[in-house]
Amino acid sequence: MKYKELIVGFLLVLILGVITFLLLKMKTSKEIVLSVVFLFSFSKVLYVIVKCFKRIVIIANIDMPYHRFLLFIAANIGLIVLSFSIDFLAVYHLDKTSFTGLEETTNVLEEFFKLFYLSLLMFTNMGVANVVPVKIPAEFLVMFEAIVSFVTLIFILSDYVTLRDSLKKLKPEKEEKKKLE
Repeated sequence: MKYKELIVGFLLVLILGVITFLLLKMKTSKEIVLSVVFLFSFSKVLYVIVKCFKRIVIIANIDMPYHRFLLFIAANIGLIVLSFSIDFLAVYHLDKTSFTGLEETTNVLEEFFKLFYLSLLMFTNMGVANVVPVKIPAEFLVMFEAIVSFVTLIFILSDYVTLRDSLKKLKPEKEEKKKLE
């Protein structure tokens, strides 16, 4: 597992989050900040999913032990959950009525924890949370995370063994074609 790529991914998520909060502090219009949040959210998720799929193909080809594969997936899930937590926090700071269940507080760490909790519950499909999105931007982000969760958990985790087996079957076929040429 390449730890550099993982660290770059986490740094990218944090940098994009900082940029979003700088826009908030500069009193940029709500529409622009929401557009940036959605653009960053979509870009981050696309980056993580594409990287994850490419890495899974590599892992399946080298026949990596399953526990190492699970560590790789757990790190990517952590990255996605962190990313959405930051996005939720940005939307919340744009409009404090975006989520119910968050008490007005001056402590951004408390708010982040509650939204991280929501993100983790959404990703694991628990769906039971005392923090609930009630405005369309917040609902859109939660819906987007649910889709990403479904793709990650269903298509990637459940099909890893099938993917690995199918790639193993392709290797002998490719070698046979090379011999015939």
